Amino acid sequence: MFWILLLVAVCLLLYFLPTVIAVSRGHGYTGVIFAINLAAGWTAVGWLVALVWSVWPTERALVEPFVGNFSGRGYRNAGDAFGAVAHGRERGRFDEASSDIEHGRFFPTEDVVNQLEKLARLRDAGVLSDQEFLVHKSRMMGSVSR
Repeated sequence: MFWILLLVAVCLLLYFLPTVIAVSRGHGYTGVIFAINLAAGWTAVGWLVALVWSVWPTERALVEPFVGNFSGRGYRNAGDAFGAVAHGRERGRFDEASSDIEHGRFFPTEDVVNQLEKLARLRDAGVLSDQEFLVHKSRMMGSVSR
C-alpha cells in the first residue's frame, strides 16, 4: 500500500511540476499556469505549455519567439503584450518623457508654466532683473528635469 501511495504522490508531483516551478519562482501568472496544468496537463501539449510558461523569464513576453521583441528595448513585460495594454502604453509615455528630458526636449507642466508667467511678470514690473529672471528660470527648469 505504501508503494502505491508513493507512486501516486510522485505521479502527481510530476503532473503538477509546472505549477510547483511557478510557485517556487513566485511567477506572476501562477494561477493561470495552474489552470492550464489542471485542465490540459493530461495532454502532452498542455503540460508542455504550462512547463515552458513556468520557466519562461518573467521580463519577456511569451510571443517573442514568434513576433520578436517589438519594444526594441531588449526586454518586455508579458503583461504589455497580453492583458495590460494600458500599463504598456503608460510605461511608453514615461520612457518617452524621460528621453525628452535627457535630450533637452522639455514639456513643462501647468504648475511650471504658471510659475514662469509669475517670474515674467516680476521681471516686467522691474522687481527682477533679466539676469535674476534667467537664474530663477534655469533653477526651475533644472529642478523639473531631475
